[in-house]
Amino acid sequence: MDITDYKSRRNKILQSIVELYLEDAVPVSSRAVVRHARLNVSSATVRNIMSELEELGLIQQPHTSAGRIPSDKGYRYYVNSVMQRRPLTREETVYIDKLAKNWCRQIERVVEPTIQILTSLTNYCGAISFPRIEKTGFKRLELVPISRNRVLAVLITTSGFVRNVFIELDHELEDSELLRISNFLNSELTSLNFDDIENFLLRKTLEIQDSFYFLFKEATQILEDLIHATHERIVLEGISKMIRQPEFQDVECGRRFLSAIEQKNTLLEMFMKGAEGGAVKVYIGDESAHSGFYDCSIVISPYQVLGKAIGALGVIGPKRMDYAKAVSVVEYVAHKLSGFLDEGDIF
Repeated sequence: MDITDYKSRRNKILQSIVELYLEDAVPVSSRAVVRHARLNVSSATVRNIMSELEELGLIQQPHTSAGRIPSDKGYRYYVNSVMQRRPLTREETVYIDKLAKNWCRQIERVVEPTIQILTSLTNYCGAISFPRIEKTGFKRLELVPISRNRVLAVLITTSGFVRNVFIELDHELEDSELLRISNFLNSELTSLNFDDIENFLLRKTLEIQDSFYFLFKEATQILEDLIHATHERIVLEGISKMIRQPEFQDVECGRRFLSAIEQKNTLLEMFMKGAEGGAVKVYIGDESAHSGFYDCSIVISPYQVLGKAIGALGVIGPKRMDYAKAVSVVEYVAHKLSGFLDEGDIF
């Protein structure tokens, strides 16, 4: 047997171990591999190759005289070199397309159906980060008076998202003053990226004098409060699906996971890092750089507007994850959401 055939057989045995372990979380025997891989070899030959895989650090034996399970290194090799990409079924794409019809430009009403798609199709924990406001542009701001010192600020970005925020004012403002502020901001800031607005307002502060200076300061404060309120955040759903996985029946394992997901800023940072580069990324075990996720794998994809990543979505599951399906689901949902955003502003 030449080296290519031998490597192919070894990869097929590793693939069988991963896929069998995925099914029921039970260590895999050589006899089970022979049946699953349909190899025309004896159990002894498979045991020899399994021993070699163990020496390479790709599988491990959790207990004496037990079968083998994939190691983190084995999962990584499987994802990079062995896994066959699994196209979504027609039923799955129809389901996604149906729920995607509930998307609208109100960001909160994008999040819920998107996470529902991710969790229901994978049975893992779904997550999506809100759009990164600094990656979008200012389109329009409406200020709706609620009381003399409280307004509803309705921000519309060039990516088509709407954000509603209640803002408490330091001073009472007349309706006419609020209108003047919104007119000024809409005329001066239209199409500016949010990461450029701060410098623009600073320069403008030095130029403006006379009676409009007070209103301009109020306008600046309103905009700063609004941007702060729309700061990046991440939403998760399906945590109970994770806790029901066999691995997380272990009290310590479940505790680590629950403690990790409470640290939203860490998770958000991980998702935004995963959004860099534009492709789906898979983090396995300690690749996440957070000890609470060492028992997990995370699949992340950016969603984009005109080719620019403004957020990320994905799933968090056990390392015993159906990677082929999870990658396909996350990739398709991100592609679908990006296409929706690229359709343009509906206002």
